[in-house]
Amino acid sequence: MCGFIAIYHFDETPVDKEKIQNAIKCIEHRGPDSLGVCIEGVNRNVALAHTRLSIIDLQGGAQPLKSASTSAVVNGEFYDYEKMRKSFAADGFKFTTNSDSEILFPLFEKYGVHCLQYLRGEFAFSLYDKKTKSLFVARDRFGIKPLYYYVDSKRLIIASEIKAILALGIAPQWNREAIYRFISRYVLDPEESFFKGINQLAPGHFMLISNRESVRARPYWDLDYNFAQPFLGTAEEAITEFSSLFEESVRLRLMADVPVGVYLSGGLDSNAVFAMASKLSVRPPKAFTIKFRDALYDESSIAIETAQGAGADITLLEVAENDLVDNFEKAIWHSEFCFTNTHGIAKFLLSRCVHDNGYKVVLTGEGSDELLAGYAHFRLDYLKENARDHQAYLQALDKISDANEISRGVIISKSKEKIPCLENKLGFTPEFFLAPEGSYEQVLLLFSGEFIKKHSTVDPFKHLLSKINLDAISQSDHMHRSMYLWTKTIFPNYLLNVLGDRMEMASSVEARLPFLDHYLVDFIQKIESGLKFKNGMDKYILRQSMKDLITPTIFNRQKHPFLAPPASINTNGVLFKFYKDVLHSDDFHDLNIFDIDQVEKTIKALASMSQDQKQAFDAVITSLVSLSLLGKKFKVT
Repeated sequence: MCGFIAIYHFDETPVDKEKIQNAIKCIEHRGPDSLGVCIEGVNRNVALAHTRLSIIDLQGGAQPLKSASTSAVVNGEFYDYEKMRKSFAADGFKFTTNSDSEILFPLFEKYGVHCLQYLRGEFAFSLYDKKTKSLFVARDRFGIKPLYYYVDSKRLIIASEIKAILALGIAPQWNREAIYRFISRYVLDPEESFFKGINQLAPGHFMLISNRESVRARPYWDLDYNFAQPFLGTAEEAITEFSSLFEESVRLRLMADVPVGVYLSGGLDSNAVFAMASKLSVRPPKAFTIKFRDALYDESSIAIETAQGAGADITLLEVAENDLVDNFEKAIWHSEFCFTNTHGIAKFLLSRCVHDNGYKVVLTGEGSDELLAGYAHFRLDYLKENARDHQAYLQALDKISDANEISRGVIISKSKEKIPCLENKLGFTPEFFLAPEGSYEQVLLLFSGEFIKKHSTVDPFKHLLSKINLDAISQSDHMHRSMYLWTKTIFPNYLLNVLGDRMEMASSVEARLPFLDHYLVDFIQKIESGLKFKNGMDKYILRQSMKDLITPTIFNRQKHPFLAPPASINTNGVLFKFYKDVLHSDDFHDLNIFDIDQVEKTIKALASMSQDQKQAFDAVITSLVSLSLLGKKFKVT
């Protein structure tokens, strides 16, 4: 994995090479092994800069890459590239490196922008075509790798992280509408950031840019839950096919010129990845796991059981409240986003541990819950639509709620609210949007009256649905509609950031996600709900395909989301004291977003709230603390 910047001056003024060299250095953590810059265009108005984390072709894969007619910078991995290299080499293409990234050149030469259909992996890239004087920019199908851009009348700046754009002279300002939507209703726009004027290229999209008017994102891939071509085989055949595709995905992601480790928790997903990697390797991969002192949130004993049973080496990282406090600001700087829980900081620390142990690459289990309905709220959406009667649904809700103590109030609730816009467009309200509804009125009180008046004029859900391709779920059931919305919003914006790329790359660690191989996903999306959630068992097809490779403990264990113990659970602890200090600071006051008196009342009220209420409000309070620190670190106005 790497980081890059691309600049295109529409007015054809030359790019200042020294400025882009300085800007790329601020994301050098993404790739400390080498740094390169090239200036292109007749008038030197295009620039590509790259900072490299060497994993494939350690000595010869430096970037920017160049061919006779194109130059490119790539962040990420293209899998199964060897076959294409052999084919293109046989046709006469002259490769100058042994890296996977260079396969982009012959693919673009042959297929143009349609080359994206042939790329397999997690990636973001910018390619300059000298013939057409155009810049081709794309992001992988799920948004595993970040890609931000800023555009005005004179120039386009593209970068792997927002801080690189700011380093080129863009003044940091809040996108206050995005902040309102996120904190009040947990609504995330797939194209926005919290910084005004700095947008994301949405997952599965590309741009082909030759002038200011051509800066327009276009889709090249999407999930399709309309089941136009459903899988018609038996359950056993589906399990066999899934197992084969999953094995191939893990095998491809084990290929590297450096050692590959695994993030291991007590969950099915990481254990499935670890088990398959162990099956495909001469010896089991090294595992890394986190230990929390609160037993309700700690899964380390289960991870240790798995590793020891396989004869694998496992490194245990204990994370205490002091560690979270000491690293909060550093993690926020890397994420450029708000936390709702300190799990992102824990992941930041685990990635540092991986780096300190001499590893650059790890496999992770992200994506399984999104595609196989692993979260409890997806199961509730399914049951709400398919339960034999309302009483049966309420009984199932009680059972799931009781079994998911740490999720109550966070992503599952017993709210009976309905959100009109979602009911009208989707036919129901996805369960994960109902959790914030229980405290919505109280959360609104935290905002200043002036802020609410100015930024709450547009319904957040109406805004969200205007950015979503609802045709992809027009014929699907409720569970798949909910899965689609989650995968397009919270998954890339929050989970793949705060628990993914940004915390890993902060320590120059590349994460590879076998569940997000698009060949595997194309198969999964054809499978009906009944094979994803069957007989009360979540991720049924994954469990059945892996039952001979994982421990009985893992096979029988329900999904538990990765969360750190909330600060509000212990209002006398050092983490909660840190929260109070931040919320009493001048930096928080200077945001001019919140009603300071109401925030103070809420802080005091937390001590007497129920556990579920504390968990729900902790997510909000953590967001406020994060926003304050984000503003402080980047001097946002």
